[in-house]
Amino acid sequence: MKTLPILFFLLFPVFLHADAGGCVVYKAKFVLKNGKSITASLPLSGYADYAYLNEKTGRNRYCADKAFQQLINRVFYRQSGKLTFDAYTAIYSVKYPANTGKVPVCAFSDAASLVHLHLDSIHYTVFLDAKEAFWSYPEYEFLILDTPTSLRMQQETVAGTGWLNCASEPEPHNPGFTHYFNEYLVLNYQKNVSESALAETLEQIHDAFYEPERLLLSETDPQRRREREKAMQETRATIKAQLRAKGIILVEMYHLC
Repeated sequence: MKTLPILFFLLFPVFLHADAGGCVVYKAKFVLKNGKSITASLPLSGYADYAYLNEKTGRNRYCADKAFQQLINRVFYRQSGKLTFDAYTAIYSVKYPANTGKVPVCAFSDAASLVHLHLDSIHYTVFLDAKEAFWSYPEYEFLILDTPTSLRMQQETVAGTGWLNCASEPEPHNPGFTHYFNEYLVLNYQKNVSESALAETLEQIHDAFYEPERLLLSETDPQRRREREKAMQETRATIKAQLRAKGIILVEMYHLC
């Protein structure tokens, strides 16, 4: 039997989420050893003290030049074994019409704003600012988009919204456990497309979008699972790109319970 997407256009559903920690967006000037400098923002999230700000002062102990540089070395090298990390020269907020009710606050950046930094290339940092993430963290995905899509989203308001999701199913190899499929907030920027037309578009891609996840769920062999996982990511990336070309953006919603 065909499974159809459950779509809501007027009200956003209410979900319960476990605490996933905080998120602070640090802004700093990264002065490089080659003499160049880059001003960029770096979101850091989790349960550690650097993911929170003092409620009264709006600062923490990393809000200083040397302390911030020590922090990025700690987070990326000592804790993760990485020498490189990404920061963003610009972070944008999705724009909704003025009369829109309560909606998720979504954030995005783009390829033109993405900065790849190497710890060994940094001479020193100049701390500039720190703020709690303005978007609906941790429920919604932080998007990194191609530049044309980003420019459109910076300039235009959302014309309509919807949801792409799939009913939960029992896990075939784990009796008593339920699998919850990835769920997506749909942002439509096509002003001449009705809610029913958007729903029809989502219905058309629904099975192709979710079937790879079902196949992954049914697989037990480790090698085959890796292959299924890769196939699912490739299929979804293709579908998302096709939708973006039509002015439809998918924002993943994370179930954290």
